Amino acid sequence: MTYAEVVALLGRLAMFGMSPGLERTRRALSALGNPERAFPALHVAGSNGKGSTCAFAAAALSAAGNRVGVYTSPHLESLTERIAVGGAPISEERFARAVTDVLAACPWGAEGDGRLTYFELVTAAAFLVFAEERVDVAVLETGLGGRLDATTCCEPEATAITPLSLEHVEVLGPTLAHIAREKAGIVKEGVPCVTAAQPDEALAELRKACDALEAPLLLEGRDFGWEDARTLNGVNRIYDIEKLGLLGPHQRTNAAVAVAGLEALESRGVRVGAAAVVRGLADARWPGRLEVVRERPLVVLDGAHNAAGAQALAASLRALWPGRRVHLVFGVLADKDAASMLRTLLPLVASVELVRPASPRALDPATLLDLARSLTPYASADAAPAPATERALARATPNDVVLVAGSLYLVGEVRRSLRGLAPANAPGEQLHARTHQGQPPEA
Repeated sequence: MTYAEVVALLGRLAMFGMSPGLERTRRALSALGNPERAFPALHVAGSNGKGSTCAFAAAALSAAGNRVGVYTSPHLESLTERIAVGGAPISEERFARAVTDVLAACPWGAEGDGRLTYFELVTAAAFLVFAEERVDVAVLETGLGGRLDATTCCEPEATAITPLSLEHVEVLGPTLAHIAREKAGIVKEGVPCVTAAQPDEALAELRKACDALEAPLLLEGRDFGWEDARTLNGVNRIYDIEKLGLLGPHQRTNAAVAVAGLEALESRGVRVGAAAVVRGLADARWPGRLEVVRERPLVVLDGAHNAAGAQALAASLRALWPGRRVHLVFGVLADKDAASMLRTLLPLVASVELVRPASPRALDPATLLDLARSLTPYASADAAPAPATERALARATPNDVVLVAGSLYLVGEVRRSLRGLAPANAPGEQLHARTHQGQPPEA
């Protein structure tokens, strides 16, 4: 199949909706010769900060001389972003060949009641690529939850859990304990699990899962963490950190979790080293997360897609750009607590353009207009992100900040438009908004 044919196929698979479970993925991996067993892995779950933690870990592993495979989701602009080898996304041709090879081994994978979901097919393709490319180590981000996520079919040498908060309650459960139980599904017998500091009810579930599987649990604030602005105490050594490659106070937690995960990998035979950790934390890049894409006015893109993300973004605005006027372009999916997010962000901004992200599940921006006008001096609702962003830019002075925040689908669309690129023509991107492993995406 060509890349265009693969994108069209994934779009069709996305239409079939939710179908949780690991049986199909395990069957596909078995038919492929179990490529997930060909490489050690760090497996990362959580509500916020998963991608950033993966970026820190992958950069450090690369700095140590490893050939690193990275699997993340969702993508911003191209499906190929989800599967990276050696620091770069694979080509469209390589992506298409991997999906074709999966379906050649699993002819049932694209049709019938037992078909693979969108996310399952791409996950199997990623594992196949990593095995064929002979990566030294892989960093794998869960899509949604953990217990029934296709990535959980991997055989990791370490697992990591980033900060947990209420999210996707319709799928993961109504309380933080339910959500923690699902995320803890990535824990494996005897395999070290590192976690960010968590609320008590979430931590209790993580402890329960680790105790049941005799998996060592390493906790931020007890076993590792920041001593001061530059000193990061790992589990096994102390690091003098000059800078982090990712902006925002919240990235300190993500960096700490990544370092503890790297040390856990190192204890199980993966090459890392202190110098590589320091360099990797400084070199890490993760597009669409407090990403500065233009100066004067400063243009910042951030995929703060839930209430906890909005709180982290608000803290970053106060810490990084105090006193500067902010013009916000904001849009989220309909399953998000948009009102809570606006109550956090709008007191900090001079104006807001409410827009509709490029997703069938996007929230109608008009429904937020009355609330927005009660919280900030200027608010407007427009379905089209690109012209709304241009209006925000026109309103800004050279010293102002134009902030595009909310769904990663919005961030990806604006990122392309600011670079003068046409909208992505991959129907899978639009249709994938309906399902992530047959479930709602994290964006």
